[in-house]
Amino acid sequence: MKNVCPKCGKDTGGSRFCPHCGVQVQQTVPPRVMPPAQTTPYAAVPAQQKKNIGLWVAVALLALLIVAAAIVVPLLLLRGEETKVNITSPVQSQKIQSAELDVSVDVTNQGDVGWVAIYVDGIIQDSIKKPPFEASIPAGELGMHGLKATAYDRNGKMLAEDKTSYWKVPGKKNNGEDGTEQGAEQYKKAVAAQVNEASVLDARIRNAANQINNQLSKKYISASLVTDVQALYNRTVSLFNTVQGLNPPADMLDIQTQFLQICEYLQTRADALVKGAEAFNSGGDYMAEFNRGAAAKSAFEKAWPAFLNTCRARGINV
Repeated sequence: MKNVCPKCGKDTGGSRFCPHCGVQVQQTVPPRVMPPAQTTPYAAVPAQQKKNIGLWVAVALLALLIVAAAIVVPLLLLRGEETKVNITSPVQSQKIQSAELDVSVDVTNQGDVGWVAIYVDGIIQDSIKKPPFEASIPAGELGMHGLKATAYDRNGKMLAEDKTSYWKVPGKKNNGEDGTEQGAEQYKKAVAAQVNEASVLDARIRNAANQINNQLSKKYISASLVTDVQALYNRTVSLFNTVQGLNPPADMLDIQTQFLQICEYLQTRADALVKGAEAFNSGGDYMAEFNRGAAAKSAFEKAWPAFLNTCRARGINV
């Protein structure tokens, strides 16, 4: 290939400058030919196979949505359901003649409930840990009383409550006798009812003491158990006040005196459990309280059988 000078038109012999006239010659570089690029053959996906893949993807997404809904929806429903408390008995302003008041409480969403506490005039009288939420408590003195039922969770947090009121009224007259000044037969019936209450409280105090002993190793006595023993103490106070308000005939004054002493033993035992549990949880001298309760228990166990025998000998059905 010749390189021609652009000025003189002679062959430059491949030199950069023309040897004939000295003009700079522009050398022409032949273009570099690139080999053709190699391509990978592409196999087209059949239309039916594309349709099948899309169908499976749609099915998988639908399954995920169904699983998510099955998990989320129940959680939302449960979360939205609140615990509600409704005192079904007694009804508002009901008149109560008996010494005992039967309380019935309806509770919704019971799975969150640890216990239901029953209060009369702001003082706890009983606590119920499982349905049916029913209790028989002292009706109290004559007059109007406030009744409240409160549901708590297992940690002692209040969930819901309901309030009502009732009237404690004198009992019906019997054979011309006034219900507030008992004759011998009326007194026997009244004492028998309170002796039964004392027996119930004795059994519940024993059970509470056993539960406290079991929880001492856990370094903390549960809030629900503390509530239980507080309710027991309040019921022993109500028992003492009720017995003290009885009007015995002259030939049964000894029964009245013995019974009041037994009520004091019960009250001391329950009070010792309350203060002992509180002292244990706060790091105080709980053993001093428990020992005080143990002494009252020994005195009760000594007096109780003899008192029952005296009652039976005097025609009191216990």
